[in-house]
Amino acid sequence: MQKYTLRVVLLHNLSRTVPSEHHTIKACAPKERQETWKRLDIMPISAYHEVFEAYHKSGCATDGDWKSVLQQFLRCGLAFTFSGVVGSSIATDSLFGVGDRVTSKVNVGALEKGYVNIAVHGHLPTLVSQIVKTGLSDEYTAKAMAAKAKASGLKPLRSATRTET
Repeated sequence: MQKYTLRVVLLHNLSRTVPSEHHTIKACAPKERQETWKRLDIMPISAYHEVFEAYHKSGCATDGDWKSVLQQFLRCGLAFTFSGVVGSSIATDSLFGVGDRVTSKVNVGALEKGYVNIAVHGHLPTLVSQIVKTGLSDEYTAKAMAAKAKASGLKPLRSATRTET
């Protein structure tokens, strides 16, 4: 049997183009889940392969069967979870060590009494722009006024100084 390094295994799970065992799923997912995914035919080959297939099935219209397309999107979800999220966490923890628990200080003084306070984070700018657009719309301003609010208060979330626990 060939000896694999962690780097090779994680890269393999991201980029292989032919069916093979997904090592991260085998190591991290419960056996019952793996059996269910195999039975449903949604076990991913690799993140690269599944995204490539999803694009061609939907964007290029090479597959008109809704069940097949849905299975493909579920494969993409599993590939993202176990290659993009779990695999990245494993790699990061291996390189930099497991993170410590920390407590963040939150300035709730930024919230204003009598206002509809909405705190937004810029990590997903498209979502934030829609929240701001909706929050400032005449419809939602009227709803805020009907609830006896002075106005809407959109507050940006920023990183705070962290303290060890």
